[in-house]
Amino acid sequence: MAGSADLTIPPARDFGWRLKPISTAHFGLDTRDNGQFTVTLNHALLRGVTAQMLAWWFQSFTRLRVRLEDVPGYEGQEVPAYLLWHPTDHVSAALTGPVTEHGGPIPGRSSIHIREAMQVPRYGTRFPVDAVLKVLYAGGDGWGMGKILPLLGPAMMLRIHFK
Repeated sequence: MAGSADLTIPPARDFGWRLKPISTAHFGLDTRDNGQFTVTLNHALLRGVTAQMLAWWFQSFTRLRVRLEDVPGYEGQEVPAYLLWHPTDHVSAALTGPVTEHGGPIPGRSSIHIREAMQVPRYGTRFPVDAVLKVLYAGGDGWGMGKILPLLGPAMMLRIHFK
C-alpha cells in the first residue's frame, strides 16, 4: 500500500480510552523464493466481540458517524467511527463505487480509500498509507481487498479474517 508523503495527521484525539499495547499483537513476515512476501498480524482477543459484530462493523464503518456525549472535550461532537477505531493513526476511510442497499461494498465493484499512518506516536508520518483498494470479498468471516494494476493484475492482496 503505497504511502503518500503529504499525509496530514489531525491533531491528537484523546477520547478517554487506551488502545491495547502493541505487545498484544503478533507480527510475522514470510518471504518466498520468488520475492513475494506475506505479512501476518494477529491481534489479541477482543472479549465480548463476536465475528458477527466484526462483520457488521466492516460493512458499516466507512459511513458511520458517532455523536459523543460523555467524552470530556468532545461533548455533542459528531466524529467518523473510523477515528474512534484508532484515534491516533486513522485519518479517513471512504467506500466508493456501487454499494449494497445497506451501504456496504459490492465485491469486485466497490473500492475503499484508506488514509492513515502506522504508529503515529512513535514514527509520525514515516509509514503513511494513502491507498485505494478494490474490495474483492466482504463476508461474515472477513474481507479481502487488493491493489489491481492495469495489464498486470493483482499486485497486493489484503485479507482480514474474523474468528
